[in-house]
Amino acid sequence: MSYVKTVKRLFARPERARLLSAADFLKIWEESPEQIKRTRVIPPKLGELGFGKIYVEFNLPVTVIENRKRMKKQEGRVEFV
Repeated sequence: MSYVKTVKRLFARPERARLLSAADFLKIWEESPEQIKRTRVIPPKLGELGFGKIYVEFNLPVTVIENRKRMKKQEGRVEFV
C-alpha cells in the first residue's frame, strides 16, 4: 500500500474586523474580552435560521488562517479553487 503525502497551504492574513456567529463571539468574549473594541449585532434575514451574525472590531489585528487548495491565475485575475 502506498501513501501520497499531501501538502496543505495555509495563508495567514491580519483582520481588524470580522463577522462572527454568536458561538464564536462568545468564545472570544470569554477568552479575552479586552481584544474587542466594538460590536454590532446583525439580525438574521427573514426566514433564516439562527441568531444572525455579530460584527466585531478588534483593538489589534487578529491573524486569520485560511486553507486554500490551489490558486489559478487567468488573465490578470486570481481565483481560489
